[in-house]
Amino acid sequence: MARSRKQSAFTLVEIMIVVLIIGILLAVAVPNFMKARQSSRRNTIVGNLSKIEDAKEQCAMVENLSPGDVCSDVGQFFNSWPPSFPIAGTLAINPLRDPALFNSKSAQQWRTDYSEL
Repeated sequence: MARSRKQSAFTLVEIMIVVLIIGILLAVAVPNFMKARQSSRRNTIVGNLSKIEDAKEQCAMVENLSPGDVCSDVGQFFNSWPPSFPIAGTLAINPLRDPALFNSKSAQQWRTDYSEL
């Protein structure tokens, strides 16, 4: 007697094809996600540095400072002081004519003209 039951399961080849497709999608998506995350961090840092530069200019106008002077309290002209940066690092608020710099622990340095040093 021959059995005529129909099997309703996935074959090994079908499962392997699905796993391969998922792997390809991840290989494309993960690098793009990491790039977007890094870009977001960079934009946040540069945005905060631009706000610090604006606060330095406001301080210079209020305190009547010359270009080489240092503002005594930039924080009073900055909305939320100290600014939060998305990565660990140090902030250097330079004299009025020099841009503020942010040095990250990953040896990258940012300044307000949207470029890395």
